Parts: sequence; C-alpha cells; structure tokens
Amino acid sequence: MFSLVTKLTQLFPNEEEYLNLPAGNMLFRRGDQGSYMYVLKYGNVDIRADGKLLEIGRVGIPLGEESLVEHVPRMASVMAISDCKLIAIDQKRLDTLVKRTPALLNHLKCLIRLRRFLWKP
Repeated sequence: MFSLVTKLTQLFPNEEEYLNLPAGNMLFRRGDQGSYMYVLKYGNVDIRADGKLLEIGRVGIPLGEESLVEHVPRMASVMAISDCKLIAIDQKRLDTLVKRTPALLNHLKCLIRLRRFLWKP
C-alpha cells in the first residue's frame, strides 16, 4: 500500500493548504454533512460515536472520507487529542487524486466498509 500522507504531501506541498487542529478541538461531529475529507499528517485524534471510542486515529489515517465518496453524513465524531495537522481534501481534489491514483478510490471504499463493520453497534 502506498503512503497516503507522502503522496498527498507531494501533491499539496504548501503549508497553507493544511488545517491545524489544536488538542481538544472537534474536527467534525457524527451526523454532520461533510464537504471535506482529511488525512492526518501529524497528531492523534479520538474517533467516537454515541460516546463510544471507536478508534484512535494516527498519522496517515483518512477521516471523513465517506462524506465525499458516498455523499452521506459523518459516521463518527473526531476530536484532536494532541495538536494535529491535517490535509484537507474537497471533492474536486479527491477527483483529481483518483484520476492520478485510481487505486485510492478502492482503498477508501474498503476502509468505509471495514469501519462500518467494526463500528456497528
């Protein structure tokens, strides 16, 4: 598997394209509509639904991808547990990435299916 952070850092080298998220701040909440997905460049996040910890997100993890790939509300809430830097990707950028790296779409769809299986109540 290719390194998503490495690939995205090469494609989007400008620091102003990144989102800084201080520890304790929410990236998004479950049920929100999303127009961006994110990839964690550094830091750690809590991923929760209904108060239950689902996953600790670490460097390289995509976040909120289901909102762009499947056009559905957020499956979980994400909060920074340390200072984080994220690569923000809107629909146009995702489409460009998929054209350059077609395997990315399959990777994201597999991740969505896996999370739905692991995170079901």
